Amino acid sequence: MRLGVAGVGLKGRVFLERLVETARIAGVVSYRQDDDDAAAGDFARIRDLCAARGIPLAVEHRLGRDTMAAFDLLFLVGWQYLVDAPAPSVIVIHDALLPRYRGFAPTVTALIKGEPRIGVSALRPAAAVDAGPLLGQRGFEISYPITIAEALHRQAREAADLARELAAAWPDLTETPQDDAAATYAIWRDRDDGWIDWHAHAAAIARFVDAVGPPYHGALTRYRDQEIIVHAATPLPDLAFELRQPGKIWRLDHGAAVVVCGTGLLRIDRATTADGSPFHPTGLRGRLT
Repeated sequence: MRLGVAGVGLKGRVFLERLVETARIAGVVSYRQDDDDAAAGDFARIRDLCAARGIPLAVEHRLGRDTMAAFDLLFLVGWQYLVDAPAPSVIVIHDALLPRYRGFAPTVTALIKGEPRIGVSALRPAAAVDAGPLLGQRGFEISYPITIAEALHRQAREAADLARELAAAWPDLTETPQDDAAATYAIWRDRDDGWIDWHAHAAAIARFVDAVGPPYHGALTRYRDQEIIVHAATPLPDLAFELRQPGKIWRLDHGAAVVVCGTGLLRIDRATTADGSPFHPTGLRGRLT
């Protein structure tokens, strides 16, 4: 069987690394994402893995008919472009337990909400967003705190194991229609969605910080007109403020700002300025917005 992977970014890279250990890959299609910096280097790692394993690699953003026709099964993982007239070989890997969380950035959205269970789904492409029939799913429980990178790694490994099962069952794959009445949706996110709402609960803000970290843009706030990226934070027990003013620094804990939230306090354990320098507040009389 000619098994292919169209994989991009962290999810595509981890999926491929897992799958090559147990399956023979006939070819890989990938491209470098705009936000794939030198620190992540997911495309470079996909390229190097293909070279080391002797797997043909095609670099393209659009899956053409000839590319799709080259495979009996072609798994799309982390792919960011619409596929026109997908071939019967194409199977989409979506990082959610469909029909919930159809759409974009489902794992980020799930972590922000504090979902206790996440997973992956394999489905046939359809005209409506992530509405095609299901070929298989894998779900697992999570506990907080958990970073988005940790969640995506686990999902990609589970997806690779699911893909191996589907490949073993090919061509006798069972399709199950989704329950459209149970569908929910996650809308696309960009950098403007990364701003911290200090009126939220401290625990919710800590989840948000973990959910929008690498490989995404990070949690943003401002301190004295300077943009700050918060990388790690810890919720602390609340105090009964007579007048609650979220965003104000209450105290410094060994140099780390402890900030008043809508409910609870949040200690900023690690943060940097826009140029990557460590963030150290200069005193108590500061406000994060």
